[in-house]
Amino acid sequence: MIRKIYPKLLQWKNSSSRKPLVLKGARQTGKTYLLNEFGRTEFRMVHYINFQSNPEISSVFDKNLDPFRILEELEFVLGNQIDRQKDLLFFDEIQDCPKALTS
Repeated sequence: MIRKIYPKLLQWKNSSSRKPLVLKGARQTGKTYLLNEFGRTEFRMVHYINFQSNPEISSVFDKNLDPFRILEELEFVLGNQIDRQKDLLFFDEIQDCPKALTS
């Protein structure tokens, strides 16, 4: 399924000053599918975290918002190393963890 937003996602990926991306939209419209597919085809690996189905992951964001500490703890929880240049870290249902959104 090709979406009209896909070229914009590619533009975001290829930006030299890429910042975190927040994708908003109506429920049940394929956002999760789109980002998983985008990550699978455009990145080395997708690290998918769903705060609704795994609320315990929210505790990673309780101490402080140091990005290096957070990534280190997420690597431990996920059991995979996260390559900051080649991987996509995808937080789904992030509204269920306001501190993650702030980070």
